[in-house]
Amino acid sequence: MPINEVTSDKTFTEKINDVDITIGNDKVSSEFQAHVKMRFWDEDEIWFERPGVKGTPLLANDIISLDSANEKSEWYRDNKTLKWVTTFKTKPATKKIVYNLGGNWQDFNFWKQPVWPAPIETYYENGVEWQRKYNYNSWQMVQREKRVEGSYSVRHKTKKGDYAGGKQYKTGKVNHIYPSIAVDADGKTALCELDVIAGQLIETIPQAFLDTAKYPVRCNTDFGSTYAGGNNGNHNGGQCRVAGPYSPPSDCDAASITMRFNHVGTDVDFITGIYADNTGIDGGALLRDGVGETITAKIIDNFLRGWLGLKCCYPL
Repeated sequence: MPINEVTSDKTFTEKINDVDITIGNDKVSSEFQAHVKMRFWDEDEIWFERPGVKGTPLLANDIISLDSANEKSEWYRDNKTLKWVTTFKTKPATKKIVYNLGGNWQDFNFWKQPVWPAPIETYYENGVEWQRKYNYNSWQMVQREKRVEGSYSVRHKTKKGDYAGGKQYKTGKVNHIYPSIAVDADGKTALCELDVIAGQLIETIPQAFLDTAKYPVRCNTDFGSTYAGGNNGNHNGGQCRVAGPYSPPSDCDAASITMRFNHVGTDVDFITGIYADNTGIDGGALLRDGVGETITAKIIDNFLRGWLGLKCCYPL
């Protein structure tokens, strides 16, 4: 669906899958502000705001643009992604790009993804840098895009699972925020640092890069929204165990357990279970297991939701 103008030059809306998006601050009717609100499950929301960036926007060809002497902001949908593009026309006064967090963001965990311990094997696929490790955490092999390192996985602190006739929280994940790679006009690059501190999302571009860069400079920051995690693993043959601790916030009935995986090759048997404690996964303390089923050799992706991206970049 196209971007919809709600209030002339002040507020615009978009919907991607089941996420409601508002571009512009709907709490302020007097001006347009660089503000994006994402509303999940019709009850929770996180918004990001560039403080002090405001003005009169232009909506043309489903692109919202806000231009000033030193920078230009643009918002538009690209397939299942909402992009926020910021162009700094000259060297910025600070190396930090700051977004204020709002909504009920405190009800979510912002988990920074750690650096994997050595040794790590690096490879490229379709121009994208990937990492992989062998025999890591009981998996034969695990892999992830290099950009997952230092990124943030955003998950609700308590809401998880699917409820008949109610909400489908899945894993509770609503965002995956990636640090950007800055690229100057000559093609030189630098990896930015991403931090969530005191109610702000702060992206830091290396000062040495800014001091020597040829402008303009491009810097992409992805605010992803998906139920799937950024890491994945492979296991060939034999038995594969996927387990993790989880304590429900209160007494409840568990109706189902859902996981995401891609399966190719021969058919496999799959079964879920609930254990009394962490030691139960090695035998004993089994409270209840499912009837099991045979999964056919195809991609299983029951709850992967499309990306909802928010990008900050300085185009070449």
